[in-house]
This record gives sequence, C-alpha cells and structure tokens, in this order.
Amino acid sequence: MKKINAKESEERLVWFDYWLCSISDRLNNWKESLPNELKVKLDNSPESLIHLEQFILSKFQNPIDARDPVNEKILDAISTYIGEVLRLNLPDKPEWDVELTKLEVNDEYYFYPYLKRNSPFVGFNPHTLLPNAIKVREGNKLFGFYEKMLTVYQKKKSIISTKTLPGQGGFSYQYFILIKNNSFDLNEIALVLQDCYSKKGEGGKVYFHNEKHLLVNMGNNYYFHFQLDTSEGVLQESKEIAQKYNGNKNKDLIASCKNRVEFWGDEDPDADYINDHIYLLEKIMLNDKLMIFDFRNGTFFDEF
Repeated sequence: MKKINAKESEERLVWFDYWLCSISDRLNNWKESLPNELKVKLDNSPESLIHLEQFILSKFQNPIDARDPVNEKILDAISTYIGEVLRLNLPDKPEWDVELTKLEVNDEYYFYPYLKRNSPFVGFNPHTLLPNAIKVREGNKLFGFYEKMLTVYQKKKSIISTKTLPGQGGFSYQYFILIKNNSFDLNEIALVLQDCYSKKGEGGKVYFHNEKHLLVNMGNNYYFHFQLDTSEGVLQESKEIAQKYNGNKNKDLIASCKNRVEFWGDEDPDADYINDHIYLLEKIMLNDKLMIFDFRNGTFFDEF
C-alpha cells in the first residue's frame, strides 16, 4: 500500500464527509423502495440483520452480484445499514472511517468506508460481508458477524491489563499473523526484533506489556503491538478466512490455525510509520511458523 497524494486525499475526504452526512437520507430513500413488511423490521436492531439477510438472499443469487456496478446504489445502502447497526449496537461504538492509502491492485473494497473499533482490535468493512452471505446462503451470517464482534469486544475487555497501555491509541496497519505450528511462542518475535534493533543501535525498543502483548516503541509515544490470541474462536475465524481466500496458499493449512498474533500500530493519519510496519512484517515473515494475513483485503503479506 502507498499513501495517496494531497489532492487525492482532499478529494477523498470531501467525498467521505458527504457520504457520512447523507447516511440518513440514503437509508430512508432505500427503505421507501422496500416492501412494508420488511421496512418496519429494519429498526437498527441486531435482530433486523436476520430479516435483511433474507431479503438479500431473495434478491441476489450469485456473490458476483454483490460486486456488480449495476447494483452499486442498493449495495451501498445495504452495507451502510449493516454498518449503522454495528455502530449503534456494539459496546465499543466503532466509527466510520475511510482509507487514505492506495492498494497496488484494484479492489472495490478499498474505496468503501469501513468501521474502526475503539478497543482492540480492528477495522472491518461491512461491504465485504455480502458476497460470503450470498455464497453460503445460510441466512445467519450478518447476525453471526455481530455476535462475533460482540464476543471479541467482551474477550478483549476481559484480558486487557490493568496497567495502562502506552501509545497514542487508535489503529493502523492491521494484520492477523496466523500461527501454523502450535510450538510457536510470542517470544520468538520478540527475540528477532530485539536482535534487529540492537544491531541498528536501537536496543530497548522491544518489550512485553504483558505475557500476551508485545510492544515496539518507535519513539514520540508511537507503538506497534503484537497481541497473542489463543481463544477458541480463532480456529473458526481461520476456517472462514480459508473459505473466502482466493489465492494460491494451502487453504487446509490456513483453516487449521488455532492461534494467531494480532498486529497493529497506533493511529497514523500521516503514514509516518508505514515503512516501519513493513520492516517489522518482513522480519517476522522469515519465521516459517507464521502467515501474515491482511484481513481487510483478503490477501497475505507476501502476495503484495
């Protein structure tokens, strides 16, 4: 990824401001086109996602339909509604944000606004939920995603150390580092990075916040984070990653990952630390027990 230029950034932020301000009007116009029995059920509750998914499955038969520019307006409305339900009902109150970096390959999901969580971990894009819901046709994917995000919030809240987490807060450069080998220990990452920075004369940058949370202090109160996740839900999410993945890596291996490390940097609106995050991931990638997955784009780090 690379940062877009100043003109592109300004134009994109102007568009995003308009997109935010028009949410209510766009959703109201869309709801007016729906049958009355569905309209009254779309009350911004998590349960309304079940009724919405039934409508989606009746309207779209193929996941490709969820990427077709012909359906752009209705897909924007549906995705915005899903995002609003999550924004209004998740305890950590995620907020709409927009990407100001550009992918090396074209991806329509890059352009769509995403929701940024205010507690670890992540940003997530409601637009990406539609193709999978249409493909599997189970009728519970949207509500299931809400429940998953609720579980993530509760889990993170329960394990956050009472010691104040340093840094500026927020999230940039987010990845799942899938663990292929259960013998992996987070200290393996710590030792590699400590050695790298010691050779550069920058010792002391890498240390543990707690046994599951590794920090890299970049100075100026900016930190990169590596947080080990060994909870039961990781395996199910690995299976879902494998199911959606369209690349050449072994899907069975991806689906078998029971543990992962969640990586992110503090919020970095000016992309001051973009090269540092690439440096860190390149060093980690040398460990053959690990696979670095960019969950927002559905690709692995070594596929860029």
